[in-house]
Amino acid sequence: MVVMSKHKIYRVTGSMRKVLEWERFTKYVYAVDESVAKQHTFSLLGSKHRLRRFEIRIEEVRPVTDPKEVDDPVLRAYIEKGS
Repeated sequence: MVVMSKHKIYRVTGSMRKVLEWERFTKYVYAVDESVAKQHTFSLLGSKHRLRRFEIRIEEVRPVTDPKEVDDPVLRAYIEKGS
């Protein structure tokens, strides 16, 4: 028997190191729980901006309930569909 877990859209906010200063970011990720959302954010930012984990500070991870908050149409569809 396979147990399907319920994924959610999470809003991850924090800051990342850019040359001599820290730049704020907000990412929306589709994950099983908050810890997976954090790991996915580390992976996305590290890959896109060539940052290491110590150069990324995650300040808040929270589930998203309002579809208007999300810019990505694919993620917004997941919220509206109720997944």
